[in-house]
Amino acid sequence: MARSPSSRRARFVAPVGLLLTLLACEGGEPLSPHPAELTATPVSASGWATRASMPTARGALGVAVVNGILYAVGGAGASSPALATVEAYTPGNDTWESRAPLPEGRSHLNASVIDGILYVAGGLEASGQPTATLYSYDDRSDTWTSKAPMRAAGACGASGVIDGRLYVFTTSCSSAVLGADPAFQRYDPATDSWTELTLPAWGHYLPAGGAAGGKFYLAGGLFETSDPVGNIGQNVESYDPATDAWTTKAKAPSVRYQDAGAVLNGLLYVVGGGTGTEYQALLDVYTPRTNSWRVLSGMPTERGFLGAAALGGRLYAVGGLTLDGYVATNAVYTPHR
Repeated sequence: MARSPSSRRARFVAPVGLLLTLLACEGGEPLSPHPAELTATPVSASGWATRASMPTARGALGVAVVNGILYAVGGAGASSPALATVEAYTPGNDTWESRAPLPEGRSHLNASVIDGILYVAGGLEASGQPTATLYSYDDRSDTWTSKAPMRAAGACGASGVIDGRLYVFTTSCSSAVLGADPAFQRYDPATDSWTELTLPAWGHYLPAGGAAGGKFYLAGGLFETSDPVGNIGQNVESYDPATDAWTTKAKAPSVRYQDAGAVLNGLLYVVGGGTGTEYQALLDVYTPRTNSWRVLSGMPTERGFLGAAALGGRLYAVGGLTLDGYVATNAVYTPHR
């Protein structure tokens, strides 16, 4: 029987009926969230505005931007634990449109863009098993193409692009063993091939991440530890492709996982997530040049398992899970100048 990430603290924050949908991994059973212990986090809407909601409410989705259009890909929803749904948002007219669906449903996937092509790596299939698939999407023809699969299957991680190559960190997404089977891999679209890379020091299960300044970053997430109340990490690491090595960075100001990361103007923004006893609306930003964090104005709505992306000088936070279920929320943050 799958056990909770922590017997006292790091429980997934989700209504009981949604837990199996989100994390029925490795044949594990749904976790018990103890709803009576959940609390609300005060929020400030300064800097945030609400935009048109997605047509499909969902969480554990991938979000990326192709040619000025924001794409929400896959995820878990009320109708399926692994959706193939793809919807595209145009900021100019604040509207969403359907696009060609993924070849197969995926949740907890990784979405990134290289030279105008959207890549979706790994994720969980409907049975809850991690996959190694890689699909590419061409917006000009609205078509998906299968590419070389990853060397190791995985999900519940993060991805980013450095010098035209895709970097993907994953785990098996198992609720029984946090951070089990970690993998860090690089995809080169020029050769349609993968290379396995050095692993980070920490597990980073359901972390935030992204690439900035030629480095790949992982922030927070759950990790396996003998301390039952200490397995939600603030640990931050950066990977340098030139040395194939990781470096420990300043800890994140907030303890959380199930959050989303996006890089805007060379800074890593980390938004939303959960602590195990509450969902959060927090927004933090990391500056690589100074190795420092700042706490910014939180989202209007607390949520985890959301997606995030930078578009037009703004940060978009899309979808996710709240105490009331899956949401289609689309909120945009404009940094203060």
